[in-house]
Amino acid sequence: MNTKQYKKMALEQLKGKWTTVVLAFLLYNLVSNIFRISFDLESNIIIRYASSILYGIMTVGMSYYCLRITKGQNFQIKDIFAGFKQFLPAMILNILVGLGISLGYVLLIIPGVIFNLMISQVYFILAENEGMGAIQCIKESISIMKGNKMNYFVLMLSFIGWIVLAAFTFGIGYLVLYPYMNLTYANYYNSIKENSRHSIAT
Repeated sequence: MNTKQYKKMALEQLKGKWTTVVLAFLLYNLVSNIFRISFDLESNIIIRYASSILYGIMTVGMSYYCLRITKGQNFQIKDIFAGFKQFLPAMILNILVGLGISLGYVLLIIPGVIFNLMISQVYFILAENEGMGAIQCIKESISIMKGNKMNYFVLMLSFIGWIVLAAFTFGIGYLVLYPYMNLTYANYYNSIKENSRHSIAT
């Protein structure tokens, strides 16, 4: 599959669901950023880390929500809180991802980008593998991203124009763009995961 196909699938999956999905993303962003809204993160390191951990947990939930939509399964807005069922692995995963990406960028920008691409699927992996450890999620992401990093990079770049345009709508455009982007990424994950399984089987 190519970039256009992933995007087309996402738009088809959103038909008749836009209102519900947009509301889910609004709630996700509100909860994920509640500490940023309520506190000065720069002056309180504990609140800053708590905010980061909450963001990771909510991202697992949103990944779970998006995967259910792409698989044609029943979904509800409350699914975005699914990450709390895996509080500990989600917390550890978020810490490890943050440390890994930071270290990569400290060394050089390119290694940071490459490592970011290698572990880009960790939240989807944890979302559909309850009980899997954080380290195993990272290993699994690295494994399925072998030979797929450039394709994923191109897929992300394909949204740059839309991101710029959305910025001129005072943020309103992001209400439509973020669901579109995240379902596209979920479709990509489903595809490379299946391809990886076929490769192992053969």
